[in-house]
Amino acid sequence: MNLERASRFLICSLLLCAGVSGRAQQKAGLLLSTTSASSDMQQPFHTYWITREGASVQVVEGMRLLVPRKSVWWEIGVTELKHVNSEAGSEAVWAAPLGATHPRTHVLPVSDDDTCPDEINTYSVSWAGSDYVALHHAYESTCGAHPVAGEESFMARLDEMQHSEQRSLPQLKLSEVAGTEAFRAMELGLEVANSKPREDETPIENSEKSWVVMRSRGRYRVLGTTPVDRGKGGDIYDIPFDPPKSLVGSNDLSIGWDAILDKMPDALDAYTSPNSDMVVVVTARYLNIFDVKDRQIAARLARVPIESSAVIAAQWAIWTEADRWNETLVPLLRAAPYKTNQQASSL
Repeated sequence: MNLERASRFLICSLLLCAGVSGRAQQKAGLLLSTTSASSDMQQPFHTYWITREGASVQVVEGMRLLVPRKSVWWEIGVTELKHVNSEAGSEAVWAAPLGATHPRTHVLPVSDDDTCPDEINTYSVSWAGSDYVALHHAYESTCGAHPVAGEESFMARLDEMQHSEQRSLPQLKLSEVAGTEAFRAMELGLEVANSKPREDETPIENSEKSWVVMRSRGRYRVLGTTPVDRGKGGDIYDIPFDPPKSLVGSNDLSIGWDAILDKMPDALDAYTSPNSDMVVVVTARYLNIFDVKDRQIAARLARVPIESSAVIAAQWAIWTEADRWNETLVPLLRAAPYKTNQQASSL
């Protein structure tokens, strides 16, 4: 009799463990950040921490750009720079481990090097990963006989943004990050771009430091860029090369893009969880969270209103890692609220 009871206890324990394991496998979290145009100087970041456990979806929002890096968390932010003797303002982007203090506004003291206090330099983030960031730099100066203005985009390492001003940041060569195969793909992309009709007949020149990462239609892409100078330039061309995981992280979409469009024709982008049981579809106004079964989009679990569809960062966590992220992210995002944190509306 005791043996029979022990057998029943063992069977029940195994079934209970299997149930717990099944629930744990369904737990996933997506940390997704967007940005939008702002009437003031500083670039706004809006982050959504979306967690799913079973059929329950929770969303916590906040105005911070947080980046998971190995065993520590970093934050990317913007500081507005003001001159004492000028109304002109500039912006600097910084990156640092959580806990480092960076002011929202910094007043620059008078210096003998201020030959042009009315010069404007603004930096903004167009994409951010665990180790790299894509920056956009716009400048304008009314000093001298002829005013100048221009723009440029480039990639930088987060580690080098911790103790460096933007002007001294090394702009990364594509081959440094992705190897010689990527550089050959850049040359091919440039050749294709120059073969197409363009308003400016001047050939696009190759600059291995002028490239950025972007995301659209469910995949990361590498684009070549040219700076804007005196109203000329600003060319963008495709580099036919899949960026490595060391650069962008996971680049897998377990559901075909056509299947996503069949479900949501207005989809702009989509992210599938590493365990392939959830997909987040981005449209112009919403984040749509769907269940996935047998690599097919199933029921919609929730829909979250968004202010902007310009996604600049996205990272997944699953199983126990999602629990660890949750402990860190929830208090940080709630400390920088955009609006009342909410449970996503079920549909």
